[in-house]
Amino acid sequence: MIDENLAQGIQWDWIGGDGLYGHSYELTKGLDERELFSVLDVHKDELIYTEQPEIAVPSRTHERGPTPTKLRADREPIRLDRYCQALPNEAWEGVKLRKSTNGWLRRTVPVATVWMWDGQEEQARRRTLVITKTLSRTPKTKYSVSNGTEEAYTPQEYAYFQAQRYWVERCFDDAKNELGMSDYQVRKWRGWHHHHALVLMACLFVLQERMQHREEAPLLSVRDARLLIIARLWGTASAVEKQLHHLEQRHQKRKRAIAHYYPLYDDV
Repeated sequence: MIDENLAQGIQWDWIGGDGLYGHSYELTKGLDERELFSVLDVHKDELIYTEQPEIAVPSRTHERGPTPTKLRADREPIRLDRYCQALPNEAWEGVKLRKSTNGWLRRTVPVATVWMWDGQEEQARRRTLVITKTLSRTPKTKYSVSNGTEEAYTPQEYAYFQAQRYWVERCFDDAKNELGMSDYQVRKWRGWHHHHALVLMACLFVLQERMQHREEAPLLSVRDARLLIIARLWGTASAVEKQLHHLEQRHQKRKRAIAHYYPLYDDV
């Protein structure tokens, strides 16, 4: 997918992905070879080295038994969650990532240089570890690794890169809950592809409508657009007016919530 996008001249600031992709050494190695900057999530049981390990085939220590042939590291790795638990309080830096309806999205984040090894390469690969934690009573912890250096970006910027994957998940959520991406019953790949092609066309249409009307309706959501389309196509004029009235009420409520956190938004 990445090579196809590159061939088409598509550019991006960074590549993000969930734990499935962050755990894929084949993918991360390919990104390194293509010199593509990435910030990929990893699971809490991922193994890391806090210092660069020496990788070599160990010498034979006994006369009996087979001769060692497999590469080994000269030190033991540590699980991410255990590494996180051992961090001192002063390692956690509070940062503001972006504005949301309920105020600034805040996280605490430490950034560190670590090494990861797939058990096959002759050297472990250097990575920048990014850990973010929510400020709730029961905080949620998220782990990511990047092939960028620790010095290339600030902890706030690395946390921002990690958090922006939310919008990808939000697109899938809207497509499933509002536009029917998960509502299919097919037996063959062709039917599956046809269904998703139609859903993606609907996503594109709604996006274009939101962009076209963002001046007069900056808070227009995918759900708003879907309800208006249904009313316009299959409802009466009064049904359309009713939906517009409900839409205005929802938007006013959201504006008041936003203005509570950002007073400069009062005039919107």
